[in-house]
Amino acid sequence: MKIALSSKLSVLALAVVFTGCCCLGRMTRNADAVSYKVNPAPLEAHCDEIEVEVTAEFPPKYFDRKTTIDVTPMLVGENGATAKFESFSLQGEKVAGNNTVIPFKSGGSYTFKGKVPYKEGLDYSDLEMNITLKKGTKNKVLDPYQIAVGTITTPYLVQNDDRVLIAKDKFQRVTEHKQEATVNYAQNSSYVRPNELRDADIKELEAFVAEAAKNENITITGVEIQAYASPEGELRFNENLAEDRAESARKVVARILKRKKIDTKADNFFNNIAKGEDWLGFKAEMEKSKIEDKELILRILTMYDDLAKREQEIRNLSKTYTEVADKILPGLRRSQIDVNYKVQGKTDEEILSLAKSNPVDLNVEELLYAATLTSDNKEKLAFYTAAQNQFPADYRGFNNAGVIEFKMGNTAKAKNLFNEAKKVNASAEVHNNLGVIARLEGRKGDARKHFEAGLAAGKDVKYNTGILDIQECRYGSAVTNMAGENTFNAALAAHLDGKNDKAIEVLNAAGNKDAKSHYLYAVVYGDMGNEEKMVAHLKESISADASMKAKAAKDRAFYQYRNNSAFTSVVK
Repeated sequence: MKIALSSKLSVLALAVVFTGCCCLGRMTRNADAVSYKVNPAPLEAHCDEIEVEVTAEFPPKYFDRKTTIDVTPMLVGENGATAKFESFSLQGEKVAGNNTVIPFKSGGSYTFKGKVPYKEGLDYSDLEMNITLKKGTKNKVLDPYQIAVGTITTPYLVQNDDRVLIAKDKFQRVTEHKQEATVNYAQNSSYVRPNELRDADIKELEAFVAEAAKNENITITGVEIQAYASPEGELRFNENLAEDRAESARKVVARILKRKKIDTKADNFFNNIAKGEDWLGFKAEMEKSKIEDKELILRILTMYDDLAKREQEIRNLSKTYTEVADKILPGLRRSQIDVNYKVQGKTDEEILSLAKSNPVDLNVEELLYAATLTSDNKEKLAFYTAAQNQFPADYRGFNNAGVIEFKMGNTAKAKNLFNEAKKVNASAEVHNNLGVIARLEGRKGDARKHFEAGLAAGKDVKYNTGILDIQECRYGSAVTNMAGENTFNAALAAHLDGKNDKAIEVLNAAGNKDAKSHYLYAVVYGDMGNEEKMVAHLKESISADASMKAKAAKDRAFYQYRNNSAFTSVVK
């Protein structure tokens, strides 16, 4: 995009510069020998700054030995907008001072580099040199003269299409559950004692089966039984004992199901798993116990892999083993019953109706899911607000309400809600959303920190980072972060990174061809030197939005076409 501009100051201009000091006549007469190179030309704005480099070339026997020139480059724009660059001075060989010396005999050059903040009004401006000549006691302030124009402001075409993120619900129409019960046994027995059938967990299992039998939304899908023996006695005997216990527990559950006419004919409906000796359970119970030799027994468990040897070493602790047999082993002689079932949840119609009329009848997942069933943002906001009130420990109600407020244009409310969400859970989505707010408020450093913290939320966070990259002149990074995106900003990033072919490719793939898209097409094709396509897209842009005509007429991105009849016929 950068174009270096070389120019020679006209004789007339320098005649004006040096009028009033006859001793400067020779410099005036040879003024056309002095050349100036401005880069970039036109000037460009990046990262809210305008940076320029000006090189003045003075030929041999030109710069008067006793002359000093004080120069202040200045951008002069519309509506009184100005910006002064840092001043500099040049002097002849016989001037006492510390300025850069331009030799009379050999001539020389001086390169000035400077930058000023970009502000409104400087997009259509002139770079002027304000000069004061000094020789001896004589000073002469000259009229400003123009050496370049400014300013290409293409980076400011960036669109605020930031992506705020909903924290997703975990709603499942059909959910899986299990009803648990345990049958305990006497030592070396698989007989189910009558008192076991009167235990609370068995009674709860019976009540559940009775409810499932009459509730069409509950489907019992199978029964899994894991049976164990306490780690005492002969290993093979205990393995067989575990199998017998699994079968005895199965018969208990089968009778309960049969009484309520639950279908159990499906293949593998009952899954008996004989686990044998329960050493893991033994270790867990020992760790929780207050048995005197607990630490010694736990060391034995780690020292011996041979189960028989392990048991014998524990038995050798005769007094302690009596306590183990009394307090630890009975609880390990058991069958663990899991009755697996599925629950059919509410229909979409039921959920939406309750969300509107009586949201307290919905759980948090149903309430969050309800918001996905309507396109009305006011209804979505009402559902998310209900989630906040009913489930204040869940950040999603606050975050998602903030997203809707943002989409409705209520940025301040959105910010407050995102901050409330962060107090509950500083999730990746919340960080992304706070990053969007920070960027829009001009807090670029905070925005980047939030985006970095929110990367786990996915590619939308990278896209938002790409927008920030454009603003911070990280054009290559913006292209990377927006890879795979076919948006205006992705095309803009490619153009600013010098990848015009890529910019056109992205614009071609983008679905929406609005006035701004056609305008960017024109800017890119203009930079590529394709006059025909530049003009064609300018016409499309202006046809979609008449205000684009005035914009294009002043846009320095088209400065090289200012005298092109095809261009001027479109913008005038």
